[in-house]
Amino acid sequence: MLTKSLSAASALLLFAAIGCSSNQKATEEEIAQTAVRGELQGKVKGEVIFTKAPEGPGVKMLVNAQGPKGAGLHAIHVHQNPVCEGNFTSAGAHFNPGNTLHGHPDEREHHVGDLGNVKRDDSGAIIMERTFADLSLDPKSPKYVGNRSVIIHEKADDYSSQPTGGAGGRVGCAILQNTAE
Repeated sequence: MLTKSLSAASALLLFAAIGCSSNQKATEEEIAQTAVRGELQGKVKGEVIFTKAPEGPGVKMLVNAQGPKGAGLHAIHVHQNPVCEGNFTSAGAHFNPGNTLHGHPDEREHHVGDLGNVKRDDSGAIIMERTFADLSLDPKSPKYVGNRSVIIHEKADDYSSQPTGGAGGRVGCAILQNTAE
């Protein structure tokens, strides 16, 4: 039941994001051609969707998930490998095609996969929408977000500890796939 309600809510968010960018309703075909999506598993369940930013360059990330009850901040990163096994260390290191230091996504130097922190409210809900200029939906780009994974960590990212931001264990993992594939 939770997965169906999260999928429906995520689809509505995605339709709204694409629809707002062109002042018309998006078709399922447009979504399939412009989205990279993953279903979160682990202690955090839900969806992560990447789609074209409605205005300007970049990729919009939408997170609609449910974790344990209780408010908190959790680091969220794109990781190198599209694998979510065991304790999710199978996802590998942060996605870092530029071989840079870890940092805040708004700072000049950071991993392409550094997405900041997501906020979990008292009920455990995690809803986030943010645009990232460094990510790409183009499979030919070295910054392509597809065929990777998204990890939600147990702690907040401190944006300074190298190479991971001191975010602790991995509590949610989603394999990112282009919806057209």
